[in-house]
Amino acid sequence: MEINFKEPGLFLFLIVLSCCCYAQPVRVVSAKKDTAEKKQEAFQLLQDVWRFREKMKIKELELRTVRGLDTIDSLQYGKDSLIVNFYNPERVLLKKIVQKFYVPKRIHDDSTVYFYNERGLLEYSEMWEIYPKPTTAGQREFPYERIKSTCRRYEYDAQGRVVRYLGSFPTPKMMEFVYTYDSSGKRFTTARNIHPIEYWEERKH
Repeated sequence: MEINFKEPGLFLFLIVLSCCCYAQPVRVVSAKKDTAEKKQEAFQLLQDVWRFREKMKIKELELRTVRGLDTIDSLQYGKDSLIVNFYNPERVLLKKIVQKFYVPKRIHDDSTVYFYNERGLLEYSEMWEIYPKPTTAGQREFPYERIKSTCRRYEYDAQGRVVRYLGSFPTPKMMEFVYTYDSSGKRFTTARNIHPIEYWEERKH
């Protein structure tokens, strides 16, 4: 067969065709992952889902505050603390920020943020604390970073009683406390460890 080199597309096609004719079947071998590695990947994925849910929920709380906001009041105790309250037109508390200042050079030290539902009941809170970062020998300044140490979430019944409380503490574990009440109002508590993916799952009461 005569090959026309003036047509480079045809020449390239013939080269590829010849390679395919002489190609041998290739066996692909995939390494199996051990159980520990699979569990670690699954746990990391669930952690990512939990963080995404957390970000979306906090954005939702912030948006609700902005939409219902009417006035902002602040109260400062000397130079060591500051309280900022956010109210709707009916003077129902929507949000509160409590900040503590220990060293004048640092603007914000420890702070706690509180979000309240439409009835003025605490729905969610998170505490931020200042921790020193690792330093090198001879370093003059000591850097700090803000870390969310704890967060708490509350659910209520129609009477305004806490029926579910979830806490994330400075440990890998998260706790759920479920409260029930008898006819006289006496409260009973059941507690269990939960997975982070369960933290933002809401229940109807």
